[in-house]
Amino acid sequence: MKGFYLYCVRKKSNKKYSMKGIDGKGKIFIIPYQDLGAVVSQIDLEEFESDEIQRKAKEDLNWIKEKAQIHEEVIEEAMAEGSVIPMQFGVVFKNIRSLKQKLANYYEQFKKSLKKLAGKQEWGVRVFLQNEIFKKVIENKDRAVLAEKQKITSMPKGMAFFCPKAS
Repeated sequence: MKGFYLYCVRKKSNKKYSMKGIDGKGKIFIIPYQDLGAVVSQIDLEEFESDEIQRKAKEDLNWIKEKAQIHEEVIEEAMAEGSVIPMQFGVVFKNIRSLKQKLANYYEQFKKSLKKLAGKQEWGVRVFLQNEIFKKVIENKDRAVLAEKQKITSMPKGMAFFCPKAS
């Protein structure tokens, strides 16, 4: 039985997608609803049902990794044309009617979010810290931490023992 895998929601568009869908076979296309478009591909429901995805997450990490990368790449291709509301990995609908019903239920929220996102870009930042150096900077620069340290050091030793300490 066939279903629809949802990648993201965006403004309605006639964009033609260059990549294959999450199953590696199907085309990616847009299902319109009013002035919105759901970016989807048709999939085999047996392969993408929730229990099957959960099983593969435990037993076949390469399958999950490959599918998650496709999911992300489709969203990135959609973003090249404008703002999108990305869906989490694994959002599947059994038919177009249920997908359009979901779009109808959240129509106003999707519209507000797309308006808020217009002209903005998503950036991810990864920070690597040396824990001890970071702790020292926070302990010596943050006013709240400095005040708490001062309070603890001014207490009798027995009372200071009961104060929470940063670990």
